Amino acid sequence: LNGLAHKHDLGAEYYYADSSRGLSEVPQYNELDDNSQERFRERLLVNSFGGALPLIPGYATSPFDPRYFAVRNGAGRSVTAPYSELVDSQHVLRTTSRHRLQTKVGPPEDLRIIDWMTLDLGLSYFLNSDRDNFGEDLGVLDAHYVWDVGSRTKLVSNAYLDFFEMAPQLWDVGLLSQRSTRGSVYLGYRQIDAGPVESRLVNFSTSYAMSQKWIATFGTSYDVGEMQDRGQSLTISRLGQDFIFHLGANVDVSKENVGVIFSIEPRFGSFNSTNTQLSSLLGIR
Repeated sequence: LNGLAHKHDLGAEYYYADSSRGLSEVPQYNELDDNSQERFRERLLVNSFGGALPLIPGYATSPFDPRYFAVRNGAGRSVTAPYSELVDSQHVLRTTSRHRLQTKVGPPEDLRIIDWMTLDLGLSYFLNSDRDNFGEDLGVLDAHYVWDVGSRTKLVSNAYLDFFEMAPQLWDVGLLSQRSTRGSVYLGYRQIDAGPVESRLVNFSTSYAMSQKWIATFGTSYDVGEMQDRGQSLTISRLGQDFIFHLGANVDVSKENVGVIFSIEPRFGSFNSTNTQLSSLLGIR
């Protein structure tokens, strides 16, 4: 470390919405996810919930209904959100706290500032908790942590917590390392607890720069709790001057799903080191 500076940003967003119709009365025309994810959720009704989503005593909705989960997280608030039906009466104060521990690296004549550690926290306070958050005043707690251990290694971690009965509890931790200018690897562990639903996933992925224009990424996931394979994916990325083109395929044994993926990604702005391995290979942060 060459000096250490702590930068802290506090944020707050007050949101009030009043709807003349309850969410259960509005048809869901736009799907929340793709068909394979939806059909996998339908299987949970039988093999985990005994035929119907469980209710918290005293509340008419289930914490496992994806529509109410999306509303509590603000999925339909943006004017560009693809879910125009996800709106309901709500009264919530969202607070955020962003921390940056910064230091200087590089030769003495050309020092540059980097984020050595970052921590982003978010928490919601529901002013009408009985209506909006199953009786709990606080909820939707999320945390994102990144430790720049070295110039080629990062420790990344994320968490999501709620506090009502049968609330989802999710956290993950992983190590992202670039051992050469040609490739990087990620190894992580994710744990999910949501009532009867439990998952213990070990995730591994690696990216290899085959040339200055082409990068291949392979990923695999295994559930150590149920001792079951959760699928593999292979993606080929072409790096253009302004865009990155991705073409890939995935096999998900647990959902009995095989898919092909094609996407175009603008090549500007910062990349999130917690969910991509292309940042270090592209020389950007």
